[in-house]
Amino acid sequence: MAKVYSEAELKDMKLANLKAICKDLKLKPTGPKAELINRILGIFLTTGGVSPNSNSLDSSPFQVDVFSYPQSTQNNFGNNNSNNNNSSQSNPKKRKKKASEELESPPSSPTSNSVMKLPETQYPEGYLEFMRQMTKENMTTILRLGIPVKHQTVLDLAQVEWMVNGKSLVSKSSLVTLSQSKSELRAIFILSSVFLDDNTLEEILKNAPQLQFLSVRECNLLTDNSLKSLSKCKNLLGLELSHLSSITNEGVSGLIKQLPRLRHLNVACSNNLGDLSFENISTTCPTLQIVDGLGGENYTEKTIEELTKIRKLLMVDCSNPNFGPECLRKLKQTHNNVFMKGTQSRVAAP
Repeated sequence: MAKVYSEAELKDMKLANLKAICKDLKLKPTGPKAELINRILGIFLTTGGVSPNSNSLDSSPFQVDVFSYPQSTQNNFGNNNSNNNNSSQSNPKKRKKKASEELESPPSSPTSNSVMKLPETQYPEGYLEFMRQMTKENMTTILRLGIPVKHQTVLDLAQVEWMVNGKSLVSKSSLVTLSQSKSELRAIFILSSVFLDDNTLEEILKNAPQLQFLSVRECNLLTDNSLKSLSKCKNLLGLELSHLSSITNEGVSGLIKQLPRLRHLNVACSNNLGDLSFENISTTCPTLQIVDGLGGENYTEKTIEELTKIRKLLMVDCSNPNFGPECLRKLKQTHNNVFMKGTQSRVAAP
């Protein structure tokens, strides 16, 4: 059973040790040191930050195919080689050539199919480590919400794009394919897409009727029209609307009123938002448990006072300097078990 190593640990290893790890992970053990490191980290990334067949406590939530597209559309994503495959089967020479190419190419991840081969690209410094950590956070969130994590129910589109195309921006073609495909997805994560707009997101939501969690980060073409589309997703338990520059208080407030089952909300770095987004939230969304991303300058103690009225609150981002110690102390007194993120040095327990 292979241990999971950080990028820094792998760089400190000798080439022989890296080759041994590659053999343990059933990877191609030849090539320069940088290539081996990239290959190993790529496998750790595709398995959600754990080694294949690991029995450690941290690994169990991630031994799932979190990067699969719906089965009906898998061949439409990434590099579609289905036509080449058909022709090679009928031609022995092409079949022999294809087999030799597969031996020379980097192996695919344990949870992947033909479109999920590791790209021949150099990842930015620290990127894989960041993505592994983000994967853990994403999976922890949906598991906490009780969302089933099964084959083809969770799609992290940003990571699929890296593994297929070797680039961080979610491609337009992938989004279009997703928007045109019926799926059983329960959770979708989309990061840094310059192509995701209101119309495309609306179509994606229409084709994912069982969706319970959506994360859209740094997708700045999205406006309040997308929030109107989201208001029709009555099964939503969790929502992340972070780094969105075009959504407003009115849009978020109107959305929350339409999602009575919502338990997790993250609005980090969506700088147009403030107190008005959370006005009367204690009555419109009494099931809310986790509220993150309240660091913007437009939030005042009014938001904390409103959240204090929610009985089932478990975690609140209290790192904003606009939230005074007395206000936070009152929140702690009324919710003894609440985790007050960012307050360790600012307010003591009563």
